[in-house]
Amino acid sequence: MKEFLNELNFTKKSLIFIGAIFLFAIGLICIKIGFNNSYNFTLSLILISFLFVSYLIYLIIVLCLYYKLPKNKDKSKMGVLFYINTHGNFEDYKTLTEKFCERFAELSNNIETNIIKPIILTQKQVSVVKDIENQDTQQKLLKKTHCLFGVFMKATDSGKNSDEYELQMNAMIIHPHLNKNLHRIFENNFNYIFKDLNLSTLSKSNDLKNLKALSTQLYYVCQLIYGVANEYLGHFEYAIQLYRKIIDNVEKDQTKFYKLLTFILHNELCLSVICLCGQEYDNYVYYDKYNKEKIKKCLDLMAISLTKTKNPDFEMSFHLAKAVYHLLCDNLIESKGEISILSNNFSKTPPNLRPWLYSEAFLTACENNPKKYWNIDKKYKQLKNNISQEPKKMYDFTFTYYSSHTDNLGIKIALILLVYYRKELPLDILPKGFKEQVIQELESQNLNNFANHLKNLIKE
Repeated sequence: MKEFLNELNFTKKSLIFIGAIFLFAIGLICIKIGFNNSYNFTLSLILISFLFVSYLIYLIIVLCLYYKLPKNKDKSKMGVLFYINTHGNFEDYKTLTEKFCERFAELSNNIETNIIKPIILTQKQVSVVKDIENQDTQQKLLKKTHCLFGVFMKATDSGKNSDEYELQMNAMIIHPHLNKNLHRIFENNFNYIFKDLNLSTLSKSNDLKNLKALSTQLYYVCQLIYGVANEYLGHFEYAIQLYRKIIDNVEKDQTKFYKLLTFILHNELCLSVICLCGQEYDNYVYYDKYNKEKIKKCLDLMAISLTKTKNPDFEMSFHLAKAVYHLLCDNLIESKGEISILSNNFSKTPPNLRPWLYSEAFLTACENNPKKYWNIDKKYKQLKNNISQEPKKMYDFTFTYYSSHTDNLGIKIALILLVYYRKELPLDILPKGFKEQVIQELESQNLNNFANHLKNLIKE
């Protein structure tokens, strides 16, 4: 009887039974009341309409329970989706949900717990998702629920009246800061480390209750997800510190699970440092603020992880960030050294895809050597078709730097050349009278040839 009543609890199977009841009720109305006069006709029509609307409402509720997915609507939190399929066994579903999902945050009690938003699919919602092991299916689920990370579990009894589960588990991440190639690597790696969490058998009465078999590895996976959540929310420094802490705890273990976990952590650390450097770069460009101590500390940590990842994109970003750091510390020679490393290590990169060429031209301008003014012109002219950097951002950085180095004629020349060689920049972006002032300074130093060159360039 209990199972029968469960079938009536807004399930798809109940639609037929409830529909039959409504049809039977409609039949009774037709027989008992009928349509033989206007009163009976009106009453029958009202009752039949009521039954029809009631069934329609019931149908809509049932379909919503199955097909309407919950969503993470809080942009200040990272959604973590849990898909648990116990094949209709409510007690198993409830146990796994309580022991695994709802206590997900508790596995890491030293970390902020208010940045994760668990989204748990109900048994009904789980039942209509087909081919869940397919990565495209998992990715679509994450996007529909506005989650970035998903854990997909299937648990079945080992046998009739068994006290053990057969548990399968994998994971999917949609990382907000990764390019397509890195995204593919991270997806595969996340699936791999979760394969090591796959247990062929899991005792309902012991391991599941205490998470004995899962606790250590799951603890570090949980910490990793917290790190990604902090990274996603822009708390880069916290994420970097967390990644480094986990690495220190697990890198000595050379089992497959921990080796791959360490590799992912090194990549995430590099990614967070790059994001932090970009954040500080923007702070300098738009607010003239730059935390040198923070950047140095994080770049030192990235230098260690960089040797583990051997990722060319990370290496390029690392040396560009170091070049900016040294420049803003007034270490021009060290800054040029970082650019030289990029020129040597990435010589096969097409010229229009070399972001360091902007830095190279700018650093030449910073030297403010009159003998190199023509070389400044040459280098900025070579940037005409370079698509590796945003010209407006380069102009804003140059102008911010110029604001505290107003006596540097080389930087003034760089501003003019950047505007005139990059057609995306409007000619009136330079301050009023700026061009004329620079030409006068050149003429006062008897650099008439270069002054005339700028005059002719301006006329164009």
